[in-house]
Amino acid sequence: MLEEDCANYAKEIMRVLRPGGTAAVSTYLHTSPSEGQAHSFAERVGAAYVEYPEVPTKLVSYEFQTFERWFEGGDVRPVRGRWRRDGSEEIAEWQDWVVVRVSA
Repeated sequence: MLEEDCANYAKEIMRVLRPGGTAAVSTYLHTSPSEGQAHSFAERVGAAYVEYPEVPTKLVSYEFQTFERWFEGGDVRPVRGRWRRDGSEEIAEWQDWVVVRVSA
């Protein structure tokens, strides 16, 4: 999804999360390309980094700071997946996750 849709989803997630609630969204967190990395996300469309500019919504990444802005007021944490192939993964999943928790 591109920025406007993502921002809207984040707003709705924050609206419906109960105090103390947690939400997790799968995503690709943007990083500088490295040797053997599965995706480069070399093109930009607004805040989005896209893999396929001809179909920008096909594969999209965002900087973690963008998620912090979208989930303002929540405790926002990145969880790195395996797609980078650089040893930084924190979970066995391919994609990254962004976890947001609302204070109780």
